[in-house]
Amino acid sequence: MTLIKQIGDPVGWVTSLYTTDTLPDELGPAAPIKAIWNDKRAGAAIPSWDNFQYEDFVGYHGWVAVEDVLSIDPYDSVFRLWGTNLVDVFNLDLTGKKASAYKGVIYTENDFSIWTEALQTKAIVVAKGTMNWVEQYHHLYDMEFTDITLPLSDDGVSINRFVTVTLLDGR
Repeated sequence: MTLIKQIGDPVGWVTSLYTTDTLPDELGPAAPIKAIWNDKRAGAAIPSWDNFQYEDFVGYHGWVAVEDVLSIDPYDSVFRLWGTNLVDVFNLDLTGKKASAYKGVIYTENDFSIWTEALQTKAIVVAKGTMNWVEQYHHLYDMEFTDITLPLSDDGVSINRFVTVTLLDGR
């Protein structure tokens, strides 16, 4: 495993950037998602979203978000998919919406800096924390989130998407 960087932020999340060769077992509860991603690489450095099937996410359906990168610096994306469980938890459907429109709502400025760095270094991002910094999500205060964000590429090299799977309380 190669940990590129670990960052704490003012709202209590800890975010770690890892190289793509990090073994799944080194990512704790996010290990099964990394293993699926590894299986889809098909010899490429980075898999394409087209390599994935609905069945690949059994047990995680509803917790998957896919974003198409619009710009690197400043980072922005549009959500191609925002899972139904994410809609239920956050009472927001981000499908078809820009990430930048939710800065200060469910994302911090720090998140955008991390995504820029992940694009530039082709990193895997694992973030852990709670939503206790957003008043409207007071019902989530006692829940621990783990997000694993993995790069995707249509050509196997240049990142043009991210897939994120959210694990709630290790589930």
